[in-house]
Amino acid sequence: MKYREYQAKSFSRWQQRCGLLCQYCSRLLTLLCQLDHSDYHVDKTVTAPAAAAAGAGSDVSVDVTFEPSSVGDTGAVLTLSSSAGGDYAFPLAGVCLPPKPQVHFQVHSVP
Repeated sequence: MKYREYQAKSFSRWQQRCGLLCQYCSRLLTLLCQLDHSDYHVDKTVTAPAAAAAGAGSDVSVDVTFEPSSVGDTGAVLTLSSSAGGDYAFPLAGVCLPPKPQVHFQVHSVP
């Protein structure tokens, strides 16, 4: 399996990224997904279709969601495992910044 591309989608409070992998195994693989940090979320398994032809791989996407629980840097390792395909570890890094100030409103008391 080979890492091919990385795309990002941003949302207001959490961020999801889609990692694209290319797998060259000639049979269907079920990959077990494991993370070592609770700020990251991923499906428990991902199915990787068999490669179409020798030397030509098939793309496999893995969605990882980062939902920080505190401000600061956070790292984790995503491990994809399969008895036929082996184990693959991908480092993840996330940063949670403090909230930015919003527009100020003046509130006046009514007598």
